Amino acid sequence: NLLVLLLFAAFVLGYALVRGFGLTLGLPQRARAYRAQRQREQVARVLEEAIRLLFEGRFGHAMRRAEAAWLAGHAPGTAALIAARAAQRMREEEKVGLWLARAREASPESEAAALMLGAEMAVEMQDFPAALEKLQHLQQRHGLHIAALRLELRSRQGLGDVAGVLKLTRQLEKRGGL
Repeated sequence: NLLVLLLFAAFVLGYALVRGFGLTLGLPQRARAYRAQRQREQVARVLEEAIRLLFEGRFGHAMRRAEAAWLAGHAPGTAALIAARAAQRMREEEKVGLWLARAREASPESEAAALMLGAEMAVEMQDFPAALEKLQHLQQRHGLHIAALRLELRSRQGLGDVAGVLKLTRQLEKRGGL
């Protein structure tokens, strides 16, 4: 009985030593993974803060936070769109163009959002021909959707294009978008 008990104790001790040695050797890898996870969480918080600052109306801070998230590579398309909107609110046209271009380059998913945001900003600045150009490009690349049609309707109204307004009104009415 003592021999069985000693063998069992030796097995438990051996297992504990091997397990402890394995955990010790894996410690650097686990530390790297932990640091990488913490960095991703921190960058996500920076992007969330950029969104909050944009809605608060603190556009300069929002643009800096969005740029930090973009540089870190966390949701670069979204970060560029936030920075573009903040730059537009600060009336920095060069930065708007830069950030919209970065958003289009970031990923195929963000290209449609960048075109839509660019068209929306053009309508806000009453640059209706530029808005229509962006909306046509959006329509060619990503198809029609109701928000784009509504924006095109506003652009056509701004240009005084009665025939275009009537056509879009019929399309929107058919799709339940009015």
